[in-house]
Amino acid sequence: MKLKFNPILGLIFIHLSFAYGQAPERFDVSPAWEDLTSDWNMIYPGDDTQCIYQDPYAFFVKPDNPEKVVISFPGGGTCWSGLTCSNEPTGRLDMGPKTVTVEDTPINAGIFLDDPKNPFYEYSHLHVGYCTGDMHVGDGTLSNDSPLPENQYSELLHFNGYNNAMSAIDWLFQNNNQIKTLVISGSTSGSYGTPFYVHLIKERFPELEIFHLGDGIGAIQIPEHTRGWLQVWNAEQVFLNYPEFFNQLPNNYHLNDIMVAAGKANPELTFTQIISSHDRVFAEMASYLGREEPVNDIILDGQTYLKSNLENLDTFTLGGDSHVNALGYYFSVNNPGNGNRGLPFTYDRFYGLGIGGISFSQWIQSIVEGTPLGSLSCNDCSAPDVQELGRYPLPIEAP
Repeated sequence: MKLKFNPILGLIFIHLSFAYGQAPERFDVSPAWEDLTSDWNMIYPGDDTQCIYQDPYAFFVKPDNPEKVVISFPGGGTCWSGLTCSNEPTGRLDMGPKTVTVEDTPINAGIFLDDPKNPFYEYSHLHVGYCTGDMHVGDGTLSNDSPLPENQYSELLHFNGYNNAMSAIDWLFQNNNQIKTLVISGSTSGSYGTPFYVHLIKERFPELEIFHLGDGIGAIQIPEHTRGWLQVWNAEQVFLNYPEFFNQLPNNYHLNDIMVAAGKANPELTFTQIISSHDRVFAEMASYLGREEPVNDIILDGQTYLKSNLENLDTFTLGGDSHVNALGYYFSVNNPGNGNRGLPFTYDRFYGLGIGGISFSQWIQSIVEGTPLGSLSCNDCSAPDVQELGRYPLPIEAP
């Protein structure tokens, strides 16, 4: 039975939990599934979890049908050094997720929308907190060589994304033994690790029906930089725990090879990339890394690389420079940087943009219903080529 709440109409303000009228229930110890409230719950698992500056880590759970679950990996920033992880103005995480706060509770939109139009209506949700800047795959520390503000109490950067994510995943499967269908989704920097977690969970629970939804994967086709990130995060030690995955990685692997390795290790599954051809966020990232060619060229290079190595990849490529978020938001970024913590600025357009009359949400629904529509692309990706199919359901203002 669908658990109901009274939605708040109108604008969504600073606290994302206001979309439901109250803050999520907080648990400082891991609760049982039956102890959760019917709305969002914020769980602090403790143990070996921590954020980049040792702040406490948390994840979010909203229970509904225990047989169907969405695990979502949010983004909002990537860093690989004391400078890029710092609070300094030039840092990649100057306003990004260095902590997990109540404001990170998913809002009533996109794949979290409480409406039958949502392909994941009546699914339970596990929303993995993100506060490590390592795309959820790190397990290492690095000396913080950036100036320390007075209120910063860690001289080490703790790239602990893997342990954090596993605490959430382990909690889910320890407390819910009814799961039959699992959707693993990620947005921007959070999406890059999702193919690895598809493999990890499929290896542990081969009987599950698993679907993958990722945006941005392949967009940063800049191997000379991204190889170094994985080394800084000590990701190889994580990947070595899963030989079937690790053995599919080529020599000198980089970020996009995470998708390649997972796809080759799981040829029966379909992996996805959802993106805009001139995505502003990835254009900013490419410029930050010293690449000034049009971001469309970099994104196309990434798609070509992935498709030349994988047969089980479907892509959804819109024109224009808006930023796709596979958790269900499709929005324009009004300001540079990661100050939005990966959250929407303008409209929830998950249901309102499409290609050839097929909306983003319809394309996703075809995947989870087992009738995928295959790869779709803008007719002229050199210019905005987006069909406005209507704005639904509510305008969303920047927090």
